[in-house]
Amino acid sequence: MNFIKFFIIILMFFIALPQSIATKNTIKPVIQIFKDDQKLFFIGFEEKNNQFKTAQLYSIENNQLKKLDWHYPLNEKESNHFISGHKGDITGDGIDEFILIVGDPNVGTRIHAYTIENINKFKRTFYPPYKIKSKQTEAYPTKSFLAMIYPDKDQEIVISLSSPDRKVIILDYAGKLQQTDEIGKKFLSNTAGVVVMEKTDINEDGLDDIYLLNNGPQTIEATQLSSERKKLQQKKIKFKKPIQDVFFGNNEDTKLGKIILFKNGEMFLEKWDKKINTKIQNPKEIILLNKNLLSIIDQEGTIYHFEVKESNQEILFTKKIKTKFLKKKNTKLHYLITEDQ
Repeated sequence: MNFIKFFIIILMFFIALPQSIATKNTIKPVIQIFKDDQKLFFIGFEEKNNQFKTAQLYSIENNQLKKLDWHYPLNEKESNHFISGHKGDITGDGIDEFILIVGDPNVGTRIHAYTIENINKFKRTFYPPYKIKSKQTEAYPTKSFLAMIYPDKDQEIVISLSSPDRKVIILDYAGKLQQTDEIGKKFLSNTAGVVVMEKTDINEDGLDDIYLLNNGPQTIEATQLSSERKKLQQKKIKFKKPIQDVFFGNNEDTKLGKIILFKNGEMFLEKWDKKINTKIQNPKEIILLNKNLLSIIDQEGTIYHFEVKESNQEILFTKKIKTKFLKKKNTKLHYLITEDQ
């Protein structure tokens, strides 16, 4: 079955001080969905008779595992991959939806949405699922998030797609889900390497702006201001080293601004105009910046914590957390990452 060979995409962390939490041996965690208050939600495959026939939604609270009233039948004839999941209000009715993005190289990418009527009851927001319009079905979603793009009460779905149809699309719900914008198609075409996509409020107008960076022959960053809806504002970056991730530390607790993470483990803090070597081999992304804590995860799933000292412009390594879930050869995974209880 195709699902047993899933590429595990648990590396979607928006949480502090992670640790390993054991799950039942019969559950294969596949993708972390969202964190709500003190609960962590994830999709897993429950093994029965050495087969995975259903994807199930679980929650973890106070180290207790709970099966929720949501499941997704697995079809052996399809090659579905669960890409990402989000929780937020996309309809503007004040009730959160559970958004699930599913990719299939044969038929394309589909968006499922479920209204969360209570913590354990889910009802489809719309059916059939929305299918992303792309000239190439094999164009694979690389990143997604919910963002306040338009000045209304709800959030929009923002998705970046890989080759051969590299672009960013914005989906808005107004009675039905529809594509309202396409960003960066020309900017991202004919380039190779990782496409970095983030959201940040550059002009501080309360709306999320979209930041893009390509790693082509010339590394160029571009921003799309939500309030102006103009063409991408492009700027060549002075660095020649390949860039892995860009993070914006612009929350109420920390004002570090833009942080660039290079593939060789170095970071550049724009506000400090300073490079710092984290000594991390094969970093994946910056997953947290909260007050004086900076966390980076590598391609193996190991998380590194650093203490941020703004007064001295220093970032000091404090702790490393090794995980075990990627050392099971994608057959049975027994660990997720969640926050310390």
